[in-house]
Amino acid sequence: MTKKLISILTGLLLMFFVQHVNAQLLVEDFEYAAGSLLTANGWTAHSGAGTQAVDVTTGLSFAGYKGSDVGGAANLDNNGEDVNKVFTAQTSGTVYVAAIVKIDAGGNGGYFFHLGKATIGTAFTSRVWVNADGNGVGLTSGSTAPASYTSITTGVPFMIVLKHDFAAKKTSLYVLNSYASAEPSTAAAQIDETQTEIGSVALRQYNAAQRILVDGIRVGTSWAEAMAPAGVVTKVSTPNLNPGGGSFTAPLQVSISSATEGASIYYTLDGSEPDNTKTLYTAPIQVAATTTIKAIAYKTGLDASNVATATYSFPTEVATIADLRAHTSGLFKLTGEAV
Repeated sequence: MTKKLISILTGLLLMFFVQHVNAQLLVEDFEYAAGSLLTANGWTAHSGAGTQAVDVTTGLSFAGYKGSDVGGAANLDNNGEDVNKVFTAQTSGTVYVAAIVKIDAGGNGGYFFHLGKATIGTAFTSRVWVNADGNGVGLTSGSTAPASYTSITTGVPFMIVLKHDFAAKKTSLYVLNSYASAEPSTAAAQIDETQTEIGSVALRQYNAAQRILVDGIRVGTSWAEAMAPAGVVTKVSTPNLNPGGGSFTAPLQVSISSATEGASIYYTLDGSEPDNTKTLYTAPIQVAATTTIKAIAYKTGLDASNVATATYSFPTEVATIADLRAHTSGLFKLTGEAV
């Protein structure tokens, strides 16, 4: 009888524990095929539907966080479609929203992440901004840019956590360069926020020059729910290519790193799949022509990482105006005749 009672109590405690640790209001790790559209995977466009649609690209790493190296990431790289995803609307208590972010370019500055009601409308709230240089983030309630920004490192993943306290009518922004299991005593920024309902998280595209990735979104009613810790690490973190892919007009150097200390990175430049028989990364890669870099990381005792991919596009060179006129579309560089 005693053993049976213990078994029942153990089962009930286990059920409570599982329900507790899985109590997030929203978990979005973008576990969709590369290139697929967010609007085909549970997100809704609330502005510019179908124009430069938000799609999925290689995911991000952030050591210690449960959303690290899971699935892909949302690619915000143009001026067009804005999307949102809903969760059970909250009207009291505290809401925490965490996400991994990587910014390669600020695109003249703008807000790229915000909250809203379950029916989002236009009453956006808690807007996270990036400055024009892509090296600082800030927070406002409305559409006016912040007076100050918290410094970040361009091209390196970091985390943001938004905390909205309905009773205090305040929203705080935390900016993290390393995993924090407990809520920091001081926020990077805090604003007055009178929103009476939060039921959606939104991603915004505002400029063709912006290069922003968002991954590992978690929404909860406590810091622990939003900042869920990673389990036992069995896989090397996905390599980070800096800068990320895009269109360029001048040669550049691409550096590759992994959040897994001591990992060895191998890469290809022809778009083929990399493995540990390919070129070992030892120094930044010079890129002067259209190139697709794929990279993978290895470390003894761990599974190989996911493959990171980035394409660097350059104008096609033409020597004469006649050659230029022979093309109907694309980006070109005239190297010979002048008009």
